[in-house]
Amino acid sequence: MQREKAWSIRPYPCTGIGMFLSPSISQHPAYAALLPSLKASGKFLDIGCYMGQDLRRLAHDGVPEANLIGADIVNHWDLGYEFSNDKDRFHAQYIESDLLHPNEAMQRLFGQIDVVSLIHVLHQWDWDTQILACKEIAKFSKPGSMVVGYQGGTNDIAKRTKRNLENGQKEFTLHDPETFRNMWDIVSEDMGMKWSTQAEIVPWNELATRMEDVTYLGEDFALLRFLITRVR
Repeated sequence: MQREKAWSIRPYPCTGIGMFLSPSISQHPAYAALLPSLKASGKFLDIGCYMGQDLRRLAHDGVPEANLIGADIVNHWDLGYEFSNDKDRFHAQYIESDLLHPNEAMQRLFGQIDVVSLIHVLHQWDWDTQILACKEIAKFSKPGSMVVGYQGGTNDIAKRTKRNLENGQKEFTLHDPETFRNMWDIVSEDMGMKWSTQAEIVPWNELATRMEDVTYLGEDFALLRFLITRVR
């Protein structure tokens, strides 16, 4: 029932394969290292927070809810309360905003965030729009900030530009580790910052996703894991 409700809000492939049933951030190798600073005073921003499953995992692992912020362009947040039955207990902040055109609530977070989570967001756009999105993400950072996450990637860079499966018109760009690093090098240069980018292709089962659930996206469709650190 929850999947059908979520699908009616916006038909994301992640909804169809039930990725909201388990947190993703805790599967990232950097997760354990992030917890101490977040348990202190570090601010965590989950862009594309969906139902808030990753924020709930952080709260469960001891991060104060006052340090947790979720943002999304459409509201699956209320459905997360319904699914988890915890509206009276879970009090992370939620902001409904377009990343590419951040509202005032989002702009107030510029320069304030220690860790940005970015899971299954960038691969919705083409190359140029991903550059714009990364520049907006960089605005939330300060030296030492990190961007962690996953997204659709590719094992065949010749096929990195694909057609959107919904309407057959909009193009979206997949990355291999090299092109992902190149993208963040452009962001660094254009914004006068320096970012160090780690990226690699990893098995889908790292996120408890069966390969057969994503084969319809193409044999070259892969999972890209990344950790980006602002050096200055």
